[in-house]
Amino acid sequence: MKKFKQVIAVFLIMGILGSQSIFAKGFGDITTSKYQNAIVNLSDKGIIKGVNGDFNPSENLTKVEATALLQRAFKLATIPTKVTEEIKDEKKQFISTDTTVANLSTAVLPAAKDAIGHWGEESIETILEARLLSLSGQETFDPSEDITSKEFALAVAKAVYGVEKEIDFIAKAKEDGIFPSDLELEDKAITREEAAYLLNSVVGNEEDFKIITVFATSDIHGNLVPYTPAGSKMEIGSVAKMSYIINELKTIQPNMLILDGGDSPYNTNIANLFKGKSTVDVMNAMGYDATALGNHDFDYEFENLLELADRADYAMLSANTYMADGSYPDAFKPYIIKEVAGMKVAIVGLTDDESKLYTHYTNTKDIEFKDEFETAKEVIAEADAASDIVIVLAHLHTDNNVLPTVVEGIDVEIGGGNDTFGRPEIINGTWVVNPGGVAASLNQMNINIYKGEMVGTTFNQIIINDTVPDDKAVKAVVDSYIEQMDDMMSEVIGQSEVDVPWSSPIVRTGESALANSIADSQREYMEADIALQNGGGVRAAMGKGDITLNTVYSILPFDNKVIMIEAPGTAIWEAIENGLVQYPETGGRFLQVSGLSYTFDGAKPVGDRVVSVTMPDGKPLDMNKKYKVVINDFMAGGGDGYTMFNVLNKTNPIAEDVTLLRETNDYIRDVFAKYVRENKTIKPELSDRITILNPQKGNGKLN
Repeated sequence: MKKFKQVIAVFLIMGILGSQSIFAKGFGDITTSKYQNAIVNLSDKGIIKGVNGDFNPSENLTKVEATALLQRAFKLATIPTKVTEEIKDEKKQFISTDTTVANLSTAVLPAAKDAIGHWGEESIETILEARLLSLSGQETFDPSEDITSKEFALAVAKAVYGVEKEIDFIAKAKEDGIFPSDLELEDKAITREEAAYLLNSVVGNEEDFKIITVFATSDIHGNLVPYTPAGSKMEIGSVAKMSYIINELKTIQPNMLILDGGDSPYNTNIANLFKGKSTVDVMNAMGYDATALGNHDFDYEFENLLELADRADYAMLSANTYMADGSYPDAFKPYIIKEVAGMKVAIVGLTDDESKLYTHYTNTKDIEFKDEFETAKEVIAEADAASDIVIVLAHLHTDNNVLPTVVEGIDVEIGGGNDTFGRPEIINGTWVVNPGGVAASLNQMNINIYKGEMVGTTFNQIIINDTVPDDKAVKAVVDSYIEQMDDMMSEVIGQSEVDVPWSSPIVRTGESALANSIADSQREYMEADIALQNGGGVRAAMGKGDITLNTVYSILPFDNKVIMIEAPGTAIWEAIENGLVQYPETGGRFLQVSGLSYTFDGAKPVGDRVVSVTMPDGKPLDMNKKYKVVINDFMAGGGDGYTMFNVLNKTNPIAEDVTLLRETNDYIRDVFAKYVRENKTIKPELSDRITILNPQKGNGKLN
């Protein structure tokens, strides 16, 4: 298994070309080359290297040597690849909008099978992922094959203008004067000295051609440590590994910005237990310049977000987040301007103006989200007038791609809210980046500037896997919080007056005292009429006496979040019937409830078991009335047969008569922990919420 070698250090030492490199600084065989100045200049910049004091200017350039030159010249971080026994026979999948966290294992496979173990493997994979060169066969690259002058020139021009552009790249480079007019570009091998001359004409003068590297993330959601996603065959993620890549490139590329598209602070245990402080401290250590405020940045009280903004060394941006009284919060900024490589770069933040739908209403009661598009027009025009380049951090979900169609002046948009992977899209002249999510990817977008104007980009989406080393400083911050988290899990948050038993039959075939309290906590938290909790989500008992966080996390181990919908009585009745489909077997879909009680006949056929549903006032469930119902996001996506509640999973039919009122990122376990803290002492008990006529005996099979 190939280990990730010192990543970007390959640019500075012999890592990419190794002992077989044919480039050298201080070579003694270039005195007669008419391109001697270009060779020396690129050598001084560390772009060409070699051994034994020779350059061999008249020899042909090979494809692998071309990848090494391109990677160094355009300052591209190395793409980390990985092969394991489980995936070694699978085919490489290049990053696209079809990429998900579940299939990232194939995305990190090397594309060129004939380059595995080759001294230029890393540069080959980096340039292939950047789409500057392509495979010659299905899984072959032919590293030692000569590259023609047209092929090399095309790769250079693509790096300058961006492979997503639909242009004649070589003609454009000649027209702009980037390529030398006296070098013929033909379908024959290019020599090393000609390659140096061509490349030097582009990157040799740093006053004319500048590269600003933007490292972008979005939707980190508090994922600070490595993890294995459901359905994946490999561990991904780690902010410490991201930081390693960033810092290694920083040794040769000081012109850098580190930006985030929002939803970074919360949503995992290590983030939530510290109310986002852990994430902010990590982002401080990584050197972030700015983040947009995403809707889930408001998942805790607004005062907590203000504290995080004060703690952050980076700017929290949102042009359209205002106080309800019309004032703008001092803790935030609509945009900032950074000077990088002598260029003024404006960074604007936008927040989805429907963000109140995605979090608990009390967290945003003092906030007004102004119209995202109208605000953007005004603020971006102002930022554009004061800068050379405008980057927008747009946490607008499905409106990310709409923004450039209604607002002018945006050079680069880093989208957030969709957790979507993929290469950039050019929309109305704006480069729109899909950064992926959950700390699985680090995006490198190089903004290329020629004579003061942005002419294009070079882009790679870097999937973080365990071949990447850790940045020691960032890992130390993460480890300190892991240690604190372990201590906090033993914290006593309340008391139970009784022993509350648990077994699969208890929570999956009848009323559970513990599940009653859990459902009550959700209904109270969301101020809803009804709460429905699938029994399969409750996984442990609770003893009499101390209740610790570890107790709560053992009872509710899944990352289920509370969702509030508005549903008619007919849908609620149908949902209760669905919960009884597997009865008397121990099916996880069996419903525990709060805010109603129900009676069913275990002897009746599936679909006709519910006898009655009664509200707390003794009246029957009104089939025509709309009720506010709390469920979890698993059920809200149609999981376990709850298609009548599907408001989240757009790949399946959306429930027509059900409305999504509020989608939160609040874990059920955190809601229950809050309930325990506030009540201090609880006494879970049975209260005739589920009555069974003609109980049946199951065979003990767990579903």
